[in-house]
Amino acid sequence: MVGVIDSGSGGANVIIECMKYYNEDFIYLVDNQNSPYGNKPAYKVLEITKSNIENLLKEYKLDLIIIACNTASSIIDITKMDYNVPIITTSPNLLGVEGNGYDTLLFATKNTIKHNKKVQYYLSNYSNFKTANIKNFAKNIDFFIKNGDTYAIFSLLSKKFTLHGVLKKQYKNVKNIALGCTHFKHIKGQLKKIFTEASFLECEYGVAINSKYLIRKNRHRSSVKVILTKDEPEFERAIKNLFNKNLLVN
Repeated sequence: MVGVIDSGSGGANVIIECMKYYNEDFIYLVDNQNSPYGNKPAYKVLEITKSNIENLLKEYKLDLIIIACNTASSIIDITKMDYNVPIITTSPNLLGVEGNGYDTLLFATKNTIKHNKKVQYYLSNYSNFKTANIKNFAKNIDFFIKNGDTYAIFSLLSKKFTLHGVLKKQYKNVKNIALGCTHFKHIKGQLKKIFTEASFLECEYGVAINSKYLIRKNRHRSSVKVILTKDEPEFERAIKNLFNKNLLVN
């Protein structure tokens, strides 16, 4: 049994990617009580993440825990944690940043940009590596998942990256976009309308492959149990619907 922790709907993308490589029972903890994590003080995100791990372990016999949140993963140090169960974190996919002649844009939360060591390394060493964030955008995506408000999402993205529908100067040379939050895969289609020639780097694949090697049994069929930290029936239904591939936003 695999426990998956995220602040909202992004964890669904991680679980769906994992299901491509192995079958397992997943317990998906959606921490909507404390969402969003992106602008919280680092110590608070650490406290919340530890509490969520411990609460899952009290209730379930887990073989593995996946922190499906880039923000939490960037702040916690799993080498200092001893929960007698393997823990896998999530990190932005920055493949190809090094000197390809084009800009790579990491679209992530403030905390991921500030605390992820790999991100800080690229910022210090590669002038073609850029970052961007929209405050509380993961929470806006959760609202979009619940209510289907595509226009509001596209409006926020356009305001951030374009001026009168044309890419702003600092984004004109962007050819790679790293989706540094698992929520962002839900709005990849909207980003494609703005960055029409960009390739997208997603973080879910790395988690799926790394966790595959820690799964001892490959069951005949996967299952997902969704748990919210705050009662929100409409949001819970919307998240469960994400596991129907026809309802995913491509």
